[in-house]
Amino acid sequence: MKINNYLTGKRVALLVRKDIYMEKKFIAIISVTITLLIFISSFLSATSRNNPNFHTSFFTFILYTIGIAITSKIFSDMHSLKKNHFWYMLPASDLEKTISKFILSAVIWPIGLLILYSVISLLTGSINRTIFGYSNNPILPISYGIWIRIGNYILIQSLFFYGAALFKRHQLIKMGISILLFTLLLFIIAMIIFRSVVGENPGHFSFHQFYQWGNSYSHSFNMSIDTENLRRVLEIIKRALKIFYLFLMAPIFWILTYLKVRKNEASNGV
Repeated sequence: MKINNYLTGKRVALLVRKDIYMEKKFIAIISVTITLLIFISSFLSATSRNNPNFHTSFFTFILYTIGIAITSKIFSDMHSLKKNHFWYMLPASDLEKTISKFILSAVIWPIGLLILYSVISLLTGSINRTIFGYSNNPILPISYGIWIRIGNYILIQSLFFYGAALFKRHQLIKMGISILLFTLLLFIIAMIIFRSVVGENPGHFSFHQFYQWGNSYSHSFNMSIDTENLRRVLEIIKRALKIFYLFLMAPIFWILTYLKVRKNEASNGV
């Protein structure tokens, strides 16, 4: 099978353009709402004169909250009994449909928000300097810290991207619960590993005493723990989680999302 029959940039671009056109009213409403929120919050922050990095924090808040909400509903057409007929009849492959939704939620949304927020933050800064004689630091597209936040958003977005394809209803809530349960499982595993290192009889051990290891507390209790081994285990766990988060998590969930969309395509959503 030729790759052009399954994936072309032109069809992906047409799918993205179609979605933007179909949701133009929603995009206009959300843009106006975000603009008003930035104006109001910026004015309130300028009156206190104690938060120069307000825009960085507020940009991050909007990026994650609205972005995750949008991502969670990105496959609503595929799940809707009224709209899924049009979804399955689109002259595009399941891979192209998945990529187009990814571009909308993980590329266009953060970049569009960054452009909008940069313009509004500069505008509100000028107004605040005129009225209050003070302004918060504006958001600049060249800021390294902003792109770090966008990068982290794209990684976390992958979880809710998969949840949007996996669950037919209440995707955000169900995926949130799933993440909490997965986090609990990781915590239990970490405690099991910790227990195996500490042993069955750790002596008079407490976390407070552990953190005070090496000072006057170190001679006041009996602690049968090999702290060097414990430190190594914790460091290995930390590195493994970091590698998984930065390099493995997002690709895994993007692939799972595509496989779920492909399965739905094969069964026509049944």
